[in-house]
Amino acid sequence: MTTTFRILGSGEWGLAIAYHLSENNHSVEIYGRTKSKIDTLNQNKKCKSLGVKFNDNVSFDYLSNILDKSFSTNTHNIIATSSSGFSDLIEQNKNYLSQYSSYIWLTKGLDQKSNKLFDQLLTDTFGDNIGCCTISGPSFAKDLASGEKICVSIASNSNEYLDTIEKCFVTNMFQMQKTNDLIGVQISGIMKNVAAILSGILTSNNYSTSDILKMIEVTKNEILEITKHIYSIRGLRVDDTEIRKTLSSPSCDGDLRLSCLNDVSRNRRFGMQLKQSNSLQKLIDEIGTVEGYGMTHVLFEMLIGSDKVGPVLKTVHEILFCEEKLEDTEIINFL
Repeated sequence: MTTTFRILGSGEWGLAIAYHLSENNHSVEIYGRTKSKIDTLNQNKKCKSLGVKFNDNVSFDYLSNILDKSFSTNTHNIIATSSSGFSDLIEQNKNYLSQYSSYIWLTKGLDQKSNKLFDQLLTDTFGDNIGCCTISGPSFAKDLASGEKICVSIASNSNEYLDTIEKCFVTNMFQMQKTNDLIGVQISGIMKNVAAILSGILTSNNYSTSDILKMIEVTKNEILEITKHIYSIRGLRVDDTEIRKTLSSPSCDGDLRLSCLNDVSRNRRFGMQLKQSNSLQKLIDEIGTVEGYGMTHVLFEMLIGSDKVGPVLKTVHEILFCEEKLEDTEIINFL
């Protein structure tokens, strides 16, 4: 029986994943909120920004129609919305999603309403026994669509689900590194955006690549401490060795290096242009979604009161939300 992937969200990364899965001969249904965008995709079967034409395995529909779609045990749902839209998508499509017992997401971040990681938001909504799976790593949508060699992390609370999804995705050019460290991979995805903003700030202040590499190592230590903290407050036991594997994985070391050293990263460009901008919101409007901006404050608020706010997170928070100057922040002591 044919495996079908339903992608909830029609942003570039979701479209790139759809293209990849369709080229692997899977059936892919893409659901989007914006009628004009879905109508254009239906008409042209092309994504100009990715430079791809979709094959006949791909269909497009409005997200509002998803409740009418039939349930199938061979259907996998992929949430591909922004972090700010994640909880709304879950809430608005709860009746549809509750038919399923496992979920994949591509989103990097925290729920801005509850300060929860997305696996906790999903289990709080659908129960503790669901399968959770996230895909995260050093990859730009255009690279995936153009067939560049990519290796990402795939994390899940179910080894069986990990194996199932991996088989659908993996090709010679698209590799996956499996892990059960679902929390560490999520924290890595959040902190790499925060660090990418700081890398841009450092570059604009004439700090060198070697300084940015030092900052990346500091970030990895923060990720370790935050991850251990979250396991602890959830009452879960974890081996430090497993988290340290995450630190060297595509989702952490790989993504940090890509985002902090490559100007394609919107978060890095945001940091680079901060000094010249009179309005943060105007800058965000010009660049597009800058996940690290909102996530800096949300993660800071989640950790406030603990001793887990490290120098990278603290520095970016002070610069963005307290108008602190870089030379007066803690990160300078590590460079």
